Amino acid sequence: MLPNLDGKECGKCGSSQSLSGHKITWLNCHGEFNTGLPDYWLLEIDGERIKWGKPYLGQEECHRCGTMAVVSEMNYPNKRRELKINCAKCGLVKMRK
Repeated sequence: MLPNLDGKECGKCGSSQSLSGHKITWLNCHGEFNTGLPDYWLLEIDGERIKWGKPYLGQEECHRCGTMAVVSEMNYPNKRRELKINCAKCGLVKMRK
């Protein structure tokens, strides 16, 4: 979970520089003996590849516990799009329609 700027600076590091969640995208990484599916995912900042979605699409209250949580978007090759809440208390929670 990336920290939010409360007021004018980060409560963890003191920086006043912000980063939009829309600039962070998934980057799929393939190993030497890969068979097609990604071996792992990295976060890419200011990348031009938004193919797989956005891990920090926005924020929303978790509908299970009410905690503010990150909403992640995953775009699949079959054009299906999946949104999930990444709650610190509940883990991954499917978004309500």
